[in-house]
Amino acid sequence: MPSSLEENYDDHEVVAAVAATNLLRSSSSSSSSSSSSTGSVEEIIIMPELQNSSSCPYSDIIQNKIGLFDFEKSNSTNKHDFNTTVLVVAANYAYYNMLQNWEYLAKEQGLKWIVLALDQKLYDVLGPERAIPPSSLYAVDGAHGWGHGNFTKISCNKIRMTLDLATCGGDSQLVDGIVFTDADNIFLQNPFEHDFGALIKSQKYDYLYQSNHEPTHGQPRTDECLLGRPRKEANTGFYYFKSQSEVYKTIAQSTLDRCDLKNNKLDDQSLFWQEFWNYQKEKKQQQTQNTNTTIGNGSANIDFHHCGLEYDNNNNDPTAVVSTNVFNYCCLDPYYYPIGKHGHRQGPPNKDPITYHANYAQQYGRKVEKLMYSRKDHYGWDQSRFKDGIGGILF
Repeated sequence: MPSSLEENYDDHEVVAAVAATNLLRSSSSSSSSSSSSTGSVEEIIIMPELQNSSSCPYSDIIQNKIGLFDFEKSNSTNKHDFNTTVLVVAANYAYYNMLQNWEYLAKEQGLKWIVLALDQKLYDVLGPERAIPPSSLYAVDGAHGWGHGNFTKISCNKIRMTLDLATCGGDSQLVDGIVFTDADNIFLQNPFEHDFGALIKSQKYDYLYQSNHEPTHGQPRTDECLLGRPRKEANTGFYYFKSQSEVYKTIAQSTLDRCDLKNNKLDDQSLFWQEFWNYQKEKKQQQTQNTNTTIGNGSANIDFHHCGLEYDNNNNDPTAVVSTNVFNYCCLDPYYYPIGKHGHRQGPPNKDPITYHANYAQQYGRKVEKLMYSRKDHYGWDQSRFKDGIGGILF
């Protein structure tokens, strides 16, 4: 059963040492109105200045888009907590209307983001101020159903472009963390004011991912993955990773190596999770054999720890002590961050989800219906959100 946007296509910061900062001043309307007798009050927002960015062709757009919140449009009390994290969303022109629908909802949450353009046509429409262009070697036009056409190529390119962004700038990486999402994974509420944001802010986790199953018992905090029992395969259409994580980057690169094999027919999701478990098995074998294979910055044996009952219990959180020798990862509660493993007009068990991923849809029209029925008010999809009502495939 297809599961990521790739399948969904079928219908599938500064780690760099910060030596200086930019002072961006924006007037705070609420402060101004409350202090009119003393004049306007300026809110001083300190943003990191990118160092050694000349080696990264994306430094300008990263500088403008880093931080998950748009300070001028967001009233969130959390908006200063993610200044070194960047949000990216991927699509090609065939999904331009779905991208515009996603952007409309993300804008309502006061967010900012970078578009990973999977074909040149979308990049030409958006330009360098909004998007990163694809390599001509991997760009794919059109919509490709799961298992058909250039589906595997376009799905793998999402991991490739995200990894390129994470490593851009070499040793002086420009971002601390990246949140990736497919364009059919809409933000009905702000995930960074909910569990997802709390988990990122904790700085305990190297990798956060979306489950690809319905929540166990249809209730919050009951899913297997939240009890320390991760499933064999999860979704690769919505996740976060630390840019400094050598373990994640090693797994992602081995995934891409398999993507490039001439006879490969698997999408990024299947390949990633195969490589994930293979790498974990390899590390355990090395520990058993007392083989000290150096990884990344000199750490040897690597332990893998999945979140469990400590998800809501910070006092007893065994991952509270961050170690370079432990790869900490965790799933998002599928009750609040559901996928589309249900009837196309049924909607998820939670009728007021934080986000909703319209996968498990074999046809584009079914995907659109799932977005519409993600809430009872059909708020997940509206064609009026498209520029001039055009762009990509129309339902």
